[in-house]
Amino acid sequence: MEYEPLLPVELSLVRWSIGIGVGSLFFLYYLSQWLFPSGH
Repeated sequence: MEYEPLLPVELSLVRWSIGIGVGSLFFLYYLSQWLFPSGH
């Protein structure tokens, strides 16, 4: 299978999905620390 470069739309989708994933990870971590301070 030949390598095809990603289209600009595909690159932006990859960047958005990675950004949303990392952002939600930090958000949920700090939310759990705020809601359950004794659990950490």
